[in-house]
Amino acid sequence: AQADADVRKTMVLVTHSIEEAVFLGRKIMVLPRPPIHTAQVIENQAAGQIGYRGQQGFYERCSQVRAAVESATRGPANPESQS
Repeated sequence: AQADADVRKTMVLVTHSIEEAVFLGRKIMVLPRPPIHTAQVIENQAAGQIGYRGQQGFYERCSQVRAAVESATRGPANPESQS
């Protein structure tokens, strides 16, 4: 039998909280408005480490994710209204 440490598992967590995503996610996927053709994936290897929320890197990653969300959601909600 294989030990739990040897088993690789993947979990998908959907959240609207940037801080929660940065604290828990080793890979953070930012989705744009539909129709979705591409998504941005941000690597976050420090996720889950003790004390991460108090480190400068946590706040920098939150800023990076926030910028990605703003970029992904920029533009009119109804593109047909653009002339």
